[in-house]
Amino acid sequence: MSPEAIKAKFTAIQKKAEAASTRQSASRQKWTVGFFLLFVVFGLAFFLTSKWWMPSNITIKHTVPGSSVSLSTYAELTIKRWDFDVTQNLLEVEIEKDAGVIGKDYSYAVNAYGNSSTNQIPLDIVYNGESFFVVQVPNVARFEEILLLVRLDMEEQSYGDYFYCDMEQVSRVDIQKEKTDAEYMQLNLLSKADIKEAEALHLRQENEVLQDRITEYNQSITAIQSEQKYQFGEELDKSSARIEEYTSAINAAEKTIADNEERITLIVNDTAEIRQRAENLREAGYETQ
Repeated sequence: MSPEAIKAKFTAIQKKAEAASTRQSASRQKWTVGFFLLFVVFGLAFFLTSKWWMPSNITIKHTVPGSSVSLSTYAELTIKRWDFDVTQNLLEVEIEKDAGVIGKDYSYAVNAYGNSSTNQIPLDIVYNGESFFVVQVPNVARFEEILLLVRLDMEEQSYGDYFYCDMEQVSRVDIQKEKTDAEYMQLNLLSKADIKEAEALHLRQENEVLQDRITEYNQSITAIQSEQKYQFGEELDKSSARIEEYTSAINAAEKTIADNEERITLIVNDTAEIRQRAENLREAGYETQ
């Protein structure tokens, strides 16, 4: 082969190598751009759904009536009710104060935020009694979530925490925008009764679950006892130990059921008394303070 032919062949091979390298480079660039766009999309989705931008002390879970937060070693606040008037686009929140700080040098401050801890929205404290206060937040329908930051200012120190409201889970009611003190007191009593009845329902449900477990344990004991007729030695000892475990579990479940029933009886009596006090306020035409 002549030198010219060899040179031409070498040049052709070199061009093919360069073309392949160019294709590989272009392919790598496409993969890099695609990966970058994918990263941006998933990063944006994470930003919108993870709520990492919220303060770490917020639990992203609806604060159900009866739930409490501790503002300090001296004070605790309890959500009594979330009420939403669709017609007026108004959220009304009742919060119970900790009686332990009554009489001390303290004050409460409340701020509301819509969907994030940086989007502050207006509110009104429409009632501030000795044991509870009521907040109204207007124009809330455009928000999916409401955060209430409540602070306790006491002895030159401030303690705060959040209540979290999922607007899908609040009660739908008709709200009278201006009420007398006695009307707020009646609502407070009714919310207390509702919370107690919810506790009683939870205890009854727990007892039903425990009763089902007791039935299962007894069935297991019966099955083991029927098998023990054909067991000896170590195998019999093991099955006897299992019976003891089931018996111990039955005793514990029966004690819990008895304790729950006792608690339910107290709750029913307390609820009846609370509802009667609320009815007395209503019958008196809200004249009793």
